[in-house]
Amino acid sequence: MLLLHQAVAIVAAASQITITVTQWSQASSGVGQALTAVLAAGLTAIALGVTYWPEGYWRHRHWMMPAARILLYIVPTLRQTGVGAALMLERPGHHGWRGAAEDFLRLLAGTRLLGVAVGGATILMSPAATLATQTVLVLLTGNTEQYCATRLLRSPLTQRRTARLATALELGALPVLMMVPAAERASLGSTSAEDLLTDQAAPERVCHALLPFLSTALGIVLPTALAVYCWRGPAGDAELQSGSEANAGASDDASSSSSSSVAAALQPQGDAAGWACPGGTLLRGAAAAAAAGLNRALCFVFCSTPGVEMRALVFWWVLALAWWLCSRLAGGLA
Repeated sequence: MLLLHQAVAIVAAASQITITVTQWSQASSGVGQALTAVLAAGLTAIALGVTYWPEGYWRHRHWMMPAARILLYIVPTLRQTGVGAALMLERPGHHGWRGAAEDFLRLLAGTRLLGVAVGGATILMSPAATLATQTVLVLLTGNTEQYCATRLLRSPLTQRRTARLATALELGALPVLMMVPAAERASLGSTSAEDLLTDQAAPERVCHALLPFLSTALGIVLPTALAVYCWRGPAGDAELQSGSEANAGASDDASSSSSSSVAAALQPQGDAAGWACPGGTLLRGAAAAAAAGLNRALCFVFCSTPGVEMRALVFWWVLALAWWLCSRLAGGLA
């Protein structure tokens, strides 16, 4: 698991350095260039810290990694267009299936959702920490108004694709709507599927509903569900310890002293140890209690039903509810 954290940190730093170098001359302002360079330097510092100070990082990873990710995403350029990765959105869409896949990847990268989702899905923390961190990052990078005004999302080809995707999501959310009592169903005014099927949905409304849904589904729901399915509680630290010792021993016998220090950092220290952070005992106790309650609630939502089929059904229901809520918050699609 430690090797995975190190790999993610290195790849993130390398990706940001590549974006900074390749997009430097296209940045809309000198301030944007400077902030992009600061972001690359920050990610490089994190990668170096995780790589060369593994025992300290692993001991404090439960608060260090979320804090580092949030501090990095506070950088204003990570919610602006015309700078950094958002420049990928300034090219029109491409035809064909391959073009659609490339455009979708450009959309995820340009809206910064790709980094948020991959980081949350690979740096596996407890469910509560994952949910809190991913929600904050999605809010920090969300800028639907400006993203929908970019060349990619305003092109007719992309608007036709987003309309078809929104139609599929609207039809998939209908079973959720059917669970609402009949007396209240009429007041919801769910005519969005009909508007989409008859090409009456406004492209701007579709974009304003689809981008928040993608952020919620890929940036929050998916990483949180993975954290729930992979998390075994504080007792799982013992397994992480044995796995890290095996990886360290196989990589280099000469680093036995460093491996011993990492293994010592992996020793389970009780329920509250996983949430240890600088501060008083009262704050740590309150944080541990809140996190434990949220962990139980998330495990109940995603894991209370046995079997892969039932869990997939629960996951679909959560996504359908997220789309229904995003489309209604966008004011409907008509």
